[in-house]
Amino acid sequence: MNQHATPARSLQRELLAATLLASAPALPALSAPLLAWLGVLSVWVLYRAGRPAPPMVLRLLLVAGSLGLMINDYGLVMGRQAGISLIIMMLLLKLLETGNRRDITVVIFGDLFLLATHFFSSQQWGVALWVFAVCIVLLALLIAASDRCGRQPPLRLLPLAARYLFYSLPFMLILFVLFPRIPGPLWGLPEDAFSAESALGESMAPGDIGQLVRSADIAMRVKFDGAMPPRQQWYWRGVVLAGFDGKRWSRSTLADTRPPRLFNTGVASASSQL
Repeated sequence: MNQHATPARSLQRELLAATLLASAPALPALSAPLLAWLGVLSVWVLYRAGRPAPPMVLRLLLVAGSLGLMINDYGLVMGRQAGISLIIMMLLLKLLETGNRRDITVVIFGDLFLLATHFFSSQQWGVALWVFAVCIVLLALLIAASDRCGRQPPLRLLPLAARYLFYSLPFMLILFVLFPRIPGPLWGLPEDAFSAESALGESMAPGDIGQLVRSADIAMRVKFDGAMPPRQQWYWRGVVLAGFDGKRWSRSTLADTRPPRLFNTGVASASSQL
């Protein structure tokens, strides 16, 4: 073990804690098998902290098992949630072989990228404060990794990291005000902004949907008061987008006041699920 490997491996526990903090907002959306697997990887990283990396064959098996779980949950089509889950899993796998300062830098910057992905799902103040706090932790770890003598533990570097982050706030505000606003979202994989499910909406404009995805969800449940009529006599009236303002189609008051053509029958009860 060279002189650069020892400080790096001594930070594995702190890096694991920072990675779990950075991924916390995304964990509730993961499936139970993925959460269990991430828990196993975390315990293994904690157990092997300070030791050499596992053999290459074992690491390849771990990668193959992780990809198998991803395919089982999300299929072969990658989307926003699948990408975030893959980043978390890759960071935990990387922690198993963290042996030098370059590995620490890769994990820290991976955690910073992971923090940015939380704003795809929510832009509330609580998420922003959480991201800001975890950024301080990651910056403290980066300062500790840069200290070749290892004189200061990461916890004592938190005030220094917070001060550095506070110094950057004016530049953040300048970039926020002056950075050009790009029309449309930056994230456009399936299940996200540039795709939509087949469903009934209140309004629609040309160009809103780049890809229509069929939805297998139940649209409605119907109960007949009487014998169920033949299927060819069923008539369902949905939302009519009859109003057009030159840009968007929306519901029209005139169209909604027209009497709907509904089938009405007698006494028995039957149900149909569409």
